[in-house]
Amino acid sequence: MERAVNYAVQNSCNYLIETRGFESWEVSKNKSA
Repeated sequence: MERAVNYAVQNSCNYLIETRGFESWEVSKNKSA
């Protein structure tokens, strides 16, 4: 049970990092365009 919870939390953190990284990449791409 605990392992499943940790897995879900890790996935949530990875998702936030990926979406934030993608947003910042989009912003920098638009600025350089």
